[in-house]
Amino acid sequence: MKKMKKIISVLLIAVMLLSASVIFPTAQATDNSFKYGDVNEDSLINSSDAFTVLRHSVDIIMFNSEAVKRADVNADGQVNSTDALQILQYAVGLLDIFDAEKNDPSAIRTSLFEDVVAGTLRSGDFTLNMKYKPASLSSEDTPVVIVGNGNKTALKMTINGEIFRIIIDGDKYFIVLHTAKMYFEISPDDIVGSIGGFMAFINLDGTYVGSTKIKIKGKEGICEEYKYSDGTAIKYYFNSEKEWKYMDVITEDEVAIYEIMSFSNKADESIFSLKGYADMTDLLN
Repeated sequence: MKKMKKIISVLLIAVMLLSASVIFPTAQATDNSFKYGDVNEDSLINSSDAFTVLRHSVDIIMFNSEAVKRADVNADGQVNSTDALQILQYAVGLLDIFDAEKNDPSAIRTSLFEDVVAGTLRSGDFTLNMKYKPASLSSEDTPVVIVGNGNKTALKMTINGEIFRIIIDGDKYFIVLHTAKMYFEISPDDIVGSIGGFMAFINLDGTYVGSTKIKIKGKEGICEEYKYSDGTAIKYYFNSEKEWKYMDVITEDEVAIYEIMSFSNKADESIFSLKGYADMTDLLN
């Protein structure tokens, strides 16, 4: 019993480590990566930016020319409490676009996430094949498959040659070990935090932050950024053919990078099957 619990614990820790911080230069932004409101250049627009603008407005800190342009979100040529207020309104969802963006012909607004990704997710049926990009270039990419089928969702990964699945079927959660041909029903509390990085993109309640022209392997592309109520930000990268190529999941402490191999509106239902696997749940009790 203790041995089985240890095996499950090790697998969950492995998933958590794979969701941890990495920085991998798969898609570089061009000089058009400028973003109004992001005064501290952390890719997020929040109360920290508003507070920084306030400090500048009372001469506690000084901005360089780049920061001044980012901070002047109402485009009146000054940086003051009015800009700080507009940034704060944007951060809490009371404002969709800054005045400066409306007046800036170089500002980019696209809807590729809605056009390419969100519609398929809303249908309830999808299969996403991607690779988790490790921090070390000497390490191999980790294949990840996520499938949605109605109220069921499953994740399949290969870690050190071992294939395992996590299945969410309504309010039931299972972890499946392929080599051992066994599965366990587990508590949601044991797994939700571990797979959050992988499943974050399924959340369709994000607020559009902005779009940036980027280069993907030397070719033109677009990066769209969305922010979520828990502070998570996700960047979706699309090539010139409007194909989804990469995804960055950004939290306060980490950045996880994924390369998208394929994304379709068909659910690979075989990933949900437990046929031929022994139920070993009792060994965890």
